[in-house]
Amino acid sequence: MKDRSKRRRLSRRRIILFSLIPTLAVVFGIELALRVQQAVGPFYELATPPDASNLSTNLNHLKAPGKHVRTLVPESVYGTHTGISIEDEYDDRGIRINRLRPNEIKDGSVVLFLGDSFMEGYGEENTLPHIAYDYVSTNMGTNWQAVFINTGISSYSPSIFVPLLNSLLPEIEPDIVVVAIDETDLGDDYFRYRNLCHTNEQGRIVAVDVSPPNKYFYDGFEHALSSPFYIVRLIRKLHHTRVASKAFTARYRAETKFESPLNPARVSAEVAEKQYSEAIKNFRRTVTQLCELLASSDHAPAHALIFRHPHLGHLQPDANGRTWNHISRDVIKDVTSGFEIEFHDVEPDLKKVFGDRPADYYWPNDMHFNFKGIEMYGHLMGAALLRVFRDADEVQ
Repeated sequence: MKDRSKRRRLSRRRIILFSLIPTLAVVFGIELALRVQQAVGPFYELATPPDASNLSTNLNHLKAPGKHVRTLVPESVYGTHTGISIEDEYDDRGIRINRLRPNEIKDGSVVLFLGDSFMEGYGEENTLPHIAYDYVSTNMGTNWQAVFINTGISSYSPSIFVPLLNSLLPEIEPDIVVVAIDETDLGDDYFRYRNLCHTNEQGRIVAVDVSPPNKYFYDGFEHALSSPFYIVRLIRKLHHTRVASKAFTARYRAETKFESPLNPARVSAEVAEKQYSEAIKNFRRTVTQLCELLASSDHAPAHALIFRHPHLGHLQPDANGRTWNHISRDVIKDVTSGFEIEFHDVEPDLKKVFGDRPADYYWPNDMHFNFKGIEMYGHLMGAALLRVFRDADEVQ
């Protein structure tokens, strides 16, 4: 009986062992395939975590030094421009390196541009600083020289402009600073950055920390790719990118009551003043700090200009026949009036240029200006700068 029981146990073990062989073979084959694709491609990265050098504990995020290439997608936004590759290059300060205009000059003015994705633009040709440069250069003549520095990066707002200027003003010592602000900035300052700002004893913003969801996303790759087995790395990475990170972001946004930065502009002014009163107060504080730096800091520029532009929602009624409010414009106008800073609201001029077809100057299904819209805005920015340069010549 004992021998028979022993034989049964051995038989079961053999069955289990033989049944595992195909499974182990499949696992081994997947492991081998993943290692091969990593060596010859990789087609799906399983060895090197993504570069986190774009995260900043001072400016929340920036452009990592080196070249950056992006492709215009999707077709529903970019139409016939879909698939175009845009290449930019940045130095170790996160400042774009110019290819179509001077980076350095012996004599002349230095103009520093700050803004978000509207200032960042597309490549170099389709950016506000470059179009403004061409406009001023054409009208000032061959003897005119200047360096136009573009520091615009997506989702930057006054909360980030303040520590950015603290760093760049003493280093670059620009003669002119141009800042572009729009409706997203009121929301970005409040919903994205208010809990991440570090202030000094005077309450001035000195740094904006990394957004927790972004930090969680990049930190998670260290664990995901630490296993010696590539099949485990694959499972961990898929879970991290498709489940864990999305869940973390959802929890963070729920806890911080995050909303679209454009929400305060989409409602009537009366509703916004009640529903978003704290966001409006916060925006007034950040714009005030920005203006204080531009007007009275030790390295304040000789001239400072703040531009505000419209979104399509300001120019064209929505399905309910309602256009967006102008609360952020009114805050900027009110704050700048207390400083020697030029405020340019380009909405009236763009409204004339766009006529009864304003949508032709924005990407469809997107909030940004298309190439034609950027050109029109850049000309207005250039015209304002031209007056500054001509006034300076007359004084000399």
